[in-house]
Amino acid sequence: MFANFFEFGAKTAKEIIRLLFFIGMVPIAFYAIVIGRIAALTFLTENWVTSSYGMYTSVMETNYFLGFLTAVIVFIVGIILWKLFCELILLIFRSLEVYIQKNSNPE
Repeated sequence: MFANFFEFGAKTAKEIIRLLFFIGMVPIAFYAIVIGRIAALTFLTENWVTSSYGMYTSVMETNYFLGFLTAVIVFIVGIILWKLFCELILLIFRSLEVYIQKNSNPE
């Protein structure tokens, strides 16, 4: 399995682009988490708590729901854009393969 992986020309363009797509999902997930954390820490939520005198006071806390929602949206949009980019690369490689097959001289 791995011996075939290190040979050049053994894989098709579709297999290479599929591998590239799955590898590209890792940084997209990482940056979605980072952007979600930034959103959670930037847009704080205000919660009311009781003070020592029996009154209420407000405390600013991290907005975990907004951070999670932002991370999910960024991940979905990132995956859609990455899929579109990979499909365009696959289209270029397939058209290049057809061009090479049509213009190659049989010897």
